[in-house]
Amino acid sequence: MTDKHLLTAARRFAKLLTSGGVDERDVLAAGVVVERCGFDGERGVCLETFEGATSVCDWASRSPAGSRFTIESMREGSAQYTIEVAGFIGGGTWMIRLDDNERLLHITHQPDDLAAHRQTDDEWRRAIAFADAESPPSD
Repeated sequence: MTDKHLLTAARRFAKLLTSGGVDERDVLAAGVVVERCGFDGERGVCLETFEGATSVCDWASRSPAGSRFTIESMREGSAQYTIEVAGFIGGGTWMIRLDDNERLLHITHQPDDLAAHRQTDDEWRRAIAFADAESPPSD
């Protein structure tokens, strides 16, 4: 597969994570696997594995309300993404493999360390609380 195919698949996945609005059957292979890795002290450690389209969609639905994922670049099978939610800006890398129908077969989801985006764990947690409550978190 070319980076063009991977970019298209990554953009569809970003849309699935952001707002839905795409049919997961067009995005995810039936046997899709997503490995979610940690950041900071858990960088590179697989914290969760989601197997199958239903499991991946359940995980995607955990994205805080108002989350926006965008693809910044593609290189050698990896998509660099940015996430914005309630004033928080983060990002990371998705290492992607596609099936023969150009749907996502395997993704390793590796967030950047928070400091890479000049954010802290507290800012991340406040953004999630804000997005989930749809009102500012209390100090």
